[in-house]
Amino acid sequence: MLELILGFMVYDTVKTVNKNKEQKAKRERLEQLRFRLSRPMTRNHTKQCICLLCVNRRKKATEEFNKLLCEV
Repeated sequence: MLELILGFMVYDTVKTVNKNKEQKAKRERLEQLRFRLSRPMTRNHTKQCICLLCVNRRKKATEEFNKLLCEV
């Protein structure tokens, strides 16, 4: 009986630690995306650059940012 209780305690601890790690990784990724969206997408370009490369990168970063915000 004691083994079952200890087993469930270990299981719960592992699940909690893994969940906290996942949440921390999501928060870090959100911060990275916020930083990335606040500056130019391509070196030597402006923040408001409308070239296809910058637009595609900005669009992808924005989509990923919104997806992560919905999950949190």
